[in-house]
Amino acid sequence: MLDSQTITLILSLIAMSAGGVWQLSRVEAALRKDITRSRDEIEAKQDQQMRDFSERFSGLEKKVHEVELWTANTFIRRESFYKIKDEITGEMKALGERLEARLVRMEEKLDSKT
Repeated sequence: MLDSQTITLILSLIAMSAGGVWQLSRVEAALRKDITRSRDEIEAKQDQQMRDFSERFSGLEKKVHEVELWTANTFIRRESFYKIKDEITGEMKALGERLEARLVRMEEKLDSKT
C-alpha cells in the first residue's frame, strides 16, 4: 500500500497540475483579449487611413476636373486653330485685294484729272 508521503506527493502533483491548467487558461484568455484588442486597433487605423486616402483622392480628382474644364474653356483644338487661321488669311487676302482695287481706282481718277 501507499504510504502517506506518497499520497501527499501524488495529491500535490494533481493540485499543481490543476493549478497549472487553470493558470494556462487564464493566460490563454488574456492572450485572446490582447489579440482582439490589437486587431480592433489595427482595423481602426486602417479605416482611418482609408478615409484619409479617400479624402485626398477626392480632392485630387476635383482638381483634375477643374484643370480639364479650364483647359477646355481656354484653349482650342489644333484643327480649329488651323481652320480659324485659314479663314483669317483668306479675309486678309480679300481685304488686300479690295484695298488694291480701290487704290487703282483712286490712281485712275487722279490720272484722269491731270
